[in-house]
Amino acid sequence: MTDISNFQARAAAATTRALSATNPAEALAKSLTDADMPKITTAAKNYASLVAARSLTTSQTDAAPASTEAAAASNDGRSGGEVLCTFHKTENPGKASLLCARALLLVINSTEIPDSTTSPGSSTSAISDQNLEREVVRIVWNGLVKKYREGGADPAASKPSMVLGRRSLVHAYPQVLERIRRGEGGGDGGETSLLPANVDHNEAMAFFEEFGKLLLPLGSRDNENEDDDGELIWSIDGGTAELGKRRERRERRGKEAVAAAKADAKAALVASASSSLTIEELPDEENDEVR
Repeated sequence: MTDISNFQARAAAATTRALSATNPAEALAKSLTDADMPKITTAAKNYASLVAARSLTTSQTDAAPASTEAAAASNDGRSGGEVLCTFHKTENPGKASLLCARALLLVINSTEIPDSTTSPGSSTSAISDQNLEREVVRIVWNGLVKKYREGGADPAASKPSMVLGRRSLVHAYPQVLERIRRGEGGGDGGETSLLPANVDHNEAMAFFEEFGKLLLPLGSRDNENEDDDGELIWSIDGGTAELGKRRERRERRGKEAVAAAKADAKAALVASASSSLTIEELPDEENDEVR
């Protein structure tokens, strides 16, 4: 009887696993937590490093103005004018970037995704058909926020930024950015503003705005001649492939510039030779007799 009982228990467990594997919502939830890499915290650190390096290597006139108006004008996608965050109004761009990254993670981990259901009578199947991914992300995300607020033995393990990645943050970031713009606080401190006190307001807002833009896929993804800072932040290889493509583009442009310079020099030489060459007119032979 013991063998039969063990067999039945194993069969029941196998059936449960099989049913879970074939459940689209559960499979999606698992992929969001297990397969979506890198996690949000890592991406935020990568972005902070990118902005700090950019601030040290460019002048204020090289980058687009760090204004909330310009950022908002192109916030709906990455096809519009680029808003590049730089910290030129501080003596320590690295510290300013780190403070903004911490503030960003604070609001991310305390923001819930609102229910998108507009009709009280909407069924679960109807929601799944319309937008399964957003609904699954909302449930997983809000569950983590609740657990993080409640605390526990390891509250850090419940942070959305430590568990989830880009695919989830795409759905949550509009709400995150809305809270930042409204000046709401987050976390246990009850802050009235998420903007770091010692960072210029416009530059800090540009930090949050650009991070949101880099969440979205580049409109001309197939264009090998265009840099994609999003790949430096969100790629699994830490931007190695993107940096390799940039080096190849620089080398190709260098070779093309050298070839163009040689062609221009040759054309100038031919033009110079042509201008110095004098061709004398032949005598008029119209009246010569033909014998």
